[in-house]
Amino acid sequence: MENKAQIRLTSSEIAQLWGQYINDSASICTLTYFLEKAEDTEIKPLIDYALNLSKSHIKILTSIFEEEKNKVPHGFKVEEDVDLTAPRLFSDSYVLNYIHQMSRIGLATYAAAVSGSVRSDITEHYMNCLSETKELFKMTKELLLEKGLFMRSPFLPDFEQIEYVNKQGFIGILSVISAHCQFWKSPICLLIINEMP
Repeated sequence: MENKAQIRLTSSEIAQLWGQYINDSASICTLTYFLEKAEDTEIKPLIDYALNLSKSHIKILTSIFEEEKNKVPHGFKVEEDVDLTAPRLFSDSYVLNYIHQMSRIGLATYAAAVSGSVRSDITEHYMNCLSETKELFKMTKELLLEKGLFMRSPFLPDFEQIEYVNKQGFIGILSVISAHCQFWKSPICLLIINEMP
């Protein structure tokens, strides 16, 4: 097992930690405002859960910076950057979608942070963040589905046969999709697709 006191943070680890600190401090501001204005009794606990995740991350990150004798970033502050008395700007369904999208971004970001970490304590921190964010993603997706708010990707038609690329005109497959997708039905798109070799 490595002795972390003897191993300095790498530049990529510092960049990840700083980026996470700024993002989590911004999340605290946003989620505090959302929680203050939320009305939906099913969405409020999710906002609170996400807010507590960001607050716990800030504590961990602060202790890492202090142990390393690095300056703690200033970040965003509710008392400096948020007017909690401002009128409600967003619907609760928007907030739920927002938290879901942030959890998706968090999954990708934390996965990259795990792969960019060298020190075992930093790797463990990002593995924990990944696990927490996975849970948040699952919770938000389930509530979006339950409320009928989840936006699914478009469906493609079933392909009846396998086709192989024999020449550069393989983009002609778009003509099959165009018959099923509203976007591709514009006269200009159909003309372009039909003129492909």
